[in-house]
Amino acid sequence: MRRTGRLHFNYNGVGQQGSCSKYVWAAGSLSTAALIFFEVVNWVFSPEKLARGLYFEPNSSEDMMQTLSLKVLVESPREALFYLHYQPPGFDIVRLVLAIPELIAGVSPSVRSVDIRLYLFYALLYGCLNGIIFYWSHYVTHSLVVATLTTLAWAMYPGNLFMATYLDSMYLSVFLFAVVFHFWFLSISVKRMKWVLGAGVSLLFFSLVRTSFQPVLVPLLILLAVAVLIRYVPRSSRKRLLGAAIILSAIALALPIKQVLLFGTPSTSTTSGHHLLGMIRYSPSQSEKASIEIPRRIEYNGHRFENKFNNFQELATNYRYSKIFFKTFFTDPTRALSNSLVTARRSIIKGASATHTYQPNALVDQLPWSRICESLFSGLSYAVLVFIGLTLLVVFIRPNKSPNWPNVLVKNLPPVFLFAMVAAVVVFGSMRYTTSAAMGEPFGWTDGFTWTESNRLKLLLEVVFLPPALLGIFRSNQVLAHFCTRYIGKKFH
Repeated sequence: MRRTGRLHFNYNGVGQQGSCSKYVWAAGSLSTAALIFFEVVNWVFSPEKLARGLYFEPNSSEDMMQTLSLKVLVESPREALFYLHYQPPGFDIVRLVLAIPELIAGVSPSVRSVDIRLYLFYALLYGCLNGIIFYWSHYVTHSLVVATLTTLAWAMYPGNLFMATYLDSMYLSVFLFAVVFHFWFLSISVKRMKWVLGAGVSLLFFSLVRTSFQPVLVPLLILLAVAVLIRYVPRSSRKRLLGAAIILSAIALALPIKQVLLFGTPSTSTTSGHHLLGMIRYSPSQSEKASIEIPRRIEYNGHRFENKFNNFQELATNYRYSKIFFKTFFTDPTRALSNSLVTARRSIIKGASATHTYQPNALVDQLPWSRICESLFSGLSYAVLVFIGLTLLVVFIRPNKSPNWPNVLVKNLPPVFLFAMVAAVVVFGSMRYTTSAAMGEPFGWTDGFTWTESNRLKLLLEVVFLPPALLGIFRSNQVLAHFCTRYIGKKFH
């Protein structure tokens, strides 16, 4: 069969991917092995370049604001996780699981040993994520060369490597976010219940890890997904699909209901009040904060378990800030919305900087291509690169038959909705009110609304749009090379 310069994408089925599976496993395994190798090399031969001889970034998992102390987490796991309000419990559950070897041996686990396992765990997720990228690159192009180049470019991307060696919940969130999309596209391709359930369970885990996507929205997304899929799955599977959706929705609602009953907020994070005020750029006065009384129930539960930032003071501040936000917003919604646009502009400006420049990283900073990528993957050049890549991808994809575009759009409403919600959180909800003006000085912001992490949070979005953009660029180069070899070479022969 003669190949043309365009891609052929089958919208109705995954196709014959059996021959590709060994390459997917190879891509994932080699990625994990390579990252572990470079980590071990740095640990053994260059400990002086690392923080405390182990950490590629300045902080351990214990130093992060959103984590509990490992000692307290191990000694009182049920109480700690039940009365946790500062952040969702997913990442601390992972840390607790990684401490099991010491618990079985009857010794106290050290932060260092758990963090080493966390590095290895993230190396495993890094390999799995690269395997997913390879799978879909090969699925779209049917080219091992293009799939390999795309996966290699994503694997070497400094932002990806930075988060894979940063010991907070971000990389776990990125992985779960990608898995949700992976399972969803499989479910609409092959119409099998296991992939539908995989997407729902991955979404549930994502909501337990990432603050930016509150679990109270998960049931809405699950119901939307069921409404979309109900007409595509076989009749025999519809009751099971609806039953699974109800179960997943109930599980997803359990955490925000618990938060409401204990702490008076459906949010899984008691930093949400800071971000809400940061979004509308409102600085409350001391008298305004003092005028809001904390209910006794919240005060009692807030003192039941206190560790690091998971304390009553943070809980009370969040309660007051949330109340002030809603009062301010509904008093003058026009001004609040106008201020949120300023917040969005600042988040975009900060987010336009390269992901890996968020903090120093001993592994990423020594890469020969880090400086080049800092210029290429930031600002206008990054936007142009992604736009060109996605445009080329669309140009060189031709369906086997003319697709029913309304049908295609309806099928993809749930992932589009999910992507839009996370993008809105990154753009509008990543700003936090702080009295420290120093954070905004590099950008000329000195009004207190300066603290935003949109440059690292955007990796959640990058995992969805950057690999396809790279895929479009590599495929167009392959088509151009094919054209030159076949036609220009023949002309001069």
